[in-house]
Amino acid sequence: MLLLNKKEINASKICFFLAGFSIASWAPLVPYIQEKLKLNDFELSRIILLMALGSLMGIALTKHLISFFGIKRTLVISSLALTIATVFLSLIPNFALTAILIFIFGFTLSLLEVASNIYGTFLEKKYNKNLLSTFHGFYSIGEIVALFLISILLLINFNINLSISVPISIILVILCIFLKQIKNEKYQNKEEKGFAFPRGIVIYLALIASFTLMVEGSMLDWSAILMMEKTDINIEKSSYGYTVVVIFLALGRFLGARLIEQFGAYKIICTGLLFTSLSLFIIFSTHNIVLLFLAFALLGFSGANIMPIAVSIAGSQNKMSSVKAVYSVSTCAYAALLLGPALIGYISKISSLDIAFLFLSLFSLFILLVAVFNLRFYKKGY
Repeated sequence: MLLLNKKEINASKICFFLAGFSIASWAPLVPYIQEKLKLNDFELSRIILLMALGSLMGIALTKHLISFFGIKRTLVISSLALTIATVFLSLIPNFALTAILIFIFGFTLSLLEVASNIYGTFLEKKYNKNLLSTFHGFYSIGEIVALFLISILLLINFNINLSISVPISIILVILCIFLKQIKNEKYQNKEEKGFAFPRGIVIYLALIASFTLMVEGSMLDWSAILMMEKTDINIEKSSYGYTVVVIFLALGRFLGARLIEQFGAYKIICTGLLFTSLSLFIIFSTHNIVLLFLAFALLGFSGANIMPIAVSIAGSQNKMSSVKAVYSVSTCAYAALLLGPALIGYISKISSLDIAFLFLSLFSLFILLVAVFNLRFYKKGY
């Protein structure tokens, strides 16, 4: 077994950290954009849709860019472009430029996320070691740091641009120092060319990963509103529920490698889906603020390692090439992250937000059955 190259591992960790920091930076930006550009809710939702379109295009082009530029250059380009887009977006220029920057932000964010997952699976295969749970843990840490750091800087009267641009620029410099030391793998094998639909076990992995990110995206967009509907918590504290989810996501991911070694990937996925269903049902059924926070914590911890394990298995199965498999799973998952909250909004419109979370709870039981019957024979690497 090769000895771990700490520079390669740390470069991957910082890539995930930057992606998490960037997506969390978006949350405090939204009210500033709405206020400065004087947008109503419908106009704001239309401009935010550009982020989703940019993300889908980034997902579609990631593998081709890696094939052309190599993994290191793709990570450098996407990190640099994402940082520049985020910094200029925080200036909130005029409507047209803000719309363009939101599109670029979504494009470069998805490019960095998918490329990071591909690089992470490459490192797992290279060192024959469970690494993706820890890498995704750094994504969650990036979210936590962004939520707390930007809030503190705004509290001491930094403007929104400085609150975002100073820390994210420092992260970029650190990342480039580490990325400079790694090899530039290009994945030029002929079988990697073109798009491939999921096949074999990758179909089920894509479905499982998609559901997991659907839940995560729904919590990002709807948990604050849910908290205000169910309790007397005010708007300033309404994001505390999502903060709890992110904290326990990070905790679960940093414990992920140890849990996988002790219990195995199959048991972690199945128990994770079971407790995801339970936590969503508690969220649906209670108005007690303490129970809601406990459910958010359980939801974060139980779902923490499902996506990393799905990506890891996709990278080591033998029905498809590893890059195509990881690309397929990541594409489906990030599409669900974008489309899932819209589905929850539609269900909420025709019924209620409670019923939307009940739907997620019941749907997670279906995903659990998919995992039970299709992953139980998969043991390689676990």
